[in-house]
Amino acid sequence: MSVFDASTTEIRRTISFYQTIEAKIDFLKNEKELISPRFYQNHSFTGTMLLSDENYQGGISPYYGTVAILTAENTMQKRIDRLTDRYVQFKDIPHIKVLPIDAPLSYEEVEQYTRISQIEQSIRQVEDKTEEDEDELTINDILGELYED
Repeated sequence: MSVFDASTTEIRRTISFYQTIEAKIDFLKNEKELISPRFYQNHSFTGTMLLSDENYQGGISPYYGTVAILTAENTMQKRIDRLTDRYVQFKDIPHIKVLPIDAPLSYEEVEQYTRISQIEQSIRQVEDKTEEDEDELTINDILGELYED
């Protein structure tokens, strides 16, 4: 997507998203640490946990609990890894204050959005390539595609 195809609002929201990636990563890391305690609070391995006045819950197997916790943690870790890959590429972009929506775009905002678009395009290309090759996406692949010019 080029700057000419995007609205001022879209450009500012994209820049704003990348300015908050670090906080989102920290939030997801804290959420990942709480997956296991929350699971134990909501499930019973022995059964007979009171759900309402008359209904009792049967116990779940430890195997089911292990699989459920590990699946949730792995899913959360993949989200963290994706955001971290994006953050590594964008942390050297100077942060600017996002102006009100109706104010004209500054040159710095247009430059940031252009760079963000280029890096997102290179990420998509590398992801497509890795899906074909069935290899893991690495930061070196992304940076290699980005600076290949």
